[in-house]
Amino acid sequence: MWQEALWLVEQGIASVADIDTAISYGPGLRWGLLGPFLNLEIAGGSGGLAHVLEHLGPPMETWWTDLKTVHLSPELNKKAVAETKEYLKPYSFDQTVEQRDEILISLIQMKAKAEQIP
Repeated sequence: MWQEALWLVEQGIASVADIDTAISYGPGLRWGLLGPFLNLEIAGGSGGLAHVLEHLGPPMETWWTDLKTVHLSPELNKKAVAETKEYLKPYSFDQTVEQRDEILISLIQMKAKAEQIP
């Protein structure tokens, strides 16, 4: 995921803010509850993971071979750091860490209360 995220930034396809938003409000929400296999099991409906692999397996393989390799360079590093700093300008580092920790603790407590599958 990091490779693809950095490649998207390098190519100017998406910004750091766009990528973080897409992940944190997309699959990241589910990943906080279940791992990738249990998420796919649920996504497959009554057919479960087997259905997902049968239905989306061939296109997923095509998507994987389409991924480009990213090589960290001084230019890419500078771009990623600058975009991240710009994205975080309105927020205090300490407040961001504190909010993240509070949300994680709440999530862990809710999972324990619900006795979720790990």
